[in-house]
Amino acid sequence: VQVVPTSLTLGLVLASHGPFDAVKMNIEGAENDVLASVTDWGTVKKLVFEYSFDVWPDLAVYDSLIEALTRQEWKVHPEAIPSKFREDGWWDRTVTRANDARL
Repeated sequence: VQVVPTSLTLGLVLASHGPFDAVKMNIEGAENDVLASVTDWGTVKKLVFEYSFDVWPDLAVYDSLIEALTRQEWKVHPEAIPSKFREDGWWDRTVTRANDARL
């Protein structure tokens, strides 16, 4: 007997289980894809996630994600954003130290 693993999307979990007051994610760079896939947050009132500039170093990608969340009527409160970006908008980790924030 072969067992085929199944997976659930966050949107499906939110729609079929719950209600949920909050969602917290730390999935090492997959946050962008997961957040972009959810169109109905149902009863979720608080969303917490860690954005991985190590995985997505382009500031424009980050800004696009924040804009998409804002369009879904989320109030976004970044805790820390690296302050050193190259002219092309990419994060320069060689000159950014831990906990360096532009806010």
